[in-house]
Amino acid sequence: MTNSDRLQLPLIESNQAQKHITHNEALRMLDAFLHLTLEALDINDPPAAPSVGSSWQVGQSPTGDWSMKAGLIASFDANGWQFLSPPEGAFAWVKSTQELFVCTSAGWVKFDQAPSSVQNAEFIGIGTSADAYNKLAVKSDGAYMTAADGGSGDARLTVNKNSTGNTASVTFKNAWSGRAEMGLAGDDAFSIKVSDDGSLWRTAATFDPLSGRMAVPSGVSHESKGMTQKINIIPDCGRFASDKTRTISSFVSPSYLVPENAASISEYSKFNFDSADYGGAGAANNATVKLLVDQIREPSSARYMAEFYVAKLTAGAGTAYENTQSGSSKYRVCSYDRIGGNRQSLSAYFYVMSGAAVISASNHEIWLNGAKTDGFAQVQSTDGWQHINAIADISPRYASHQEAELLPLFATSGVQILLALPAIIPDAVRVGPDDGMIPSLSVTD
Repeated sequence: MTNSDRLQLPLIESNQAQKHITHNEALRMLDAFLHLTLEALDINDPPAAPSVGSSWQVGQSPTGDWSMKAGLIASFDANGWQFLSPPEGAFAWVKSTQELFVCTSAGWVKFDQAPSSVQNAEFIGIGTSADAYNKLAVKSDGAYMTAADGGSGDARLTVNKNSTGNTASVTFKNAWSGRAEMGLAGDDAFSIKVSDDGSLWRTAATFDPLSGRMAVPSGVSHESKGMTQKINIIPDCGRFASDKTRTISSFVSPSYLVPENAASISEYSKFNFDSADYGGAGAANNATVKLLVDQIREPSSARYMAEFYVAKLTAGAGTAYENTQSGSSKYRVCSYDRIGGNRQSLSAYFYVMSGAAVISASNHEIWLNGAKTDGFAQVQSTDGWQHINAIADISPRYASHQEAELLPLFATSGVQILLALPAIIPDAVRVGPDDGMIPSLSVTD
């Protein structure tokens, strides 16, 4: 009897008796080989109760019915076991690993050869599923791109959009909620945007494609270095004294602050240099003043910090410059009586001693204790020392150079408010609650 060349199927001889036996034998072998599925690879012990139609690849130390059949395919059908010798290049799906294997001269190996090219694929998903919108989807701990060997040595990733009004950007998300985006978002100016909730986005920086200039619409952090110097244009550094040395001798009412609505400005108390509060030889400080110093300085630095006075503002009975944001009428306590630029910033500390006061963000951007305040904030006598950073940023052609409401404090008659370390900076500058005293150039002459 002769056999076929590849699968060694038995061939029917001419004038052969009982041809059906040979034919059926060939069909049994073909049934096992066609769409070959193996339960597992390299198995030495035959299963006790094999299912009809199941096949295994026999290991190198077979036992029982598989003895002397190492390396062959053991296929179980209605007639029992048959053993097949797969040709090189045969494929088999291995159920135990859920992988595709190919028969080689070295044995069965996993078929994971990468294609040399993939052209015009509709979707590609790596570790996840791609879809009609995300046609390339990758779920991985990392992605890697490097310049090709023997190429130019360059490596570029290109993101292209159809027209100026479209977007070409890269977004960064947390639990699928957007936190940052950079690219060309709706125009041709490169921008960086951030969000804390995925819905309200703030532009952190933009770059003009014509001039190359960078704009920082939201300003820079008060902790930024080497970008904007914090120089106080108030001559006395907000110390309410004429002295230019570390120690000061007497309270001087600030001429740059004008009381409004019959309000008054008076001396409250002084921070004493080298005070006993911090291990020094000087007098102990007023308890409320010490609360402020403790808030802005470590004890080791507070001991030798420059002296300053705290002023007391007492709201008058006038009714000009009304503010009703809190639901009741309050009136401006004082104003800044100096010429300002189109960009101007205020830093100051205040303490409401009685009643309540309103900080208004109607005309300027306001940060209260480092947090952006939208609309207004009402401060009570129980809130302790507060830090305000107000920024006026007006288009040059509309700037009136009057910054009266740069200190936007509103209160009712009799309310007492302590004011300490005011500073005016001639630019839109973020100042933080831990900046403390900001020096002026006049103290150096």
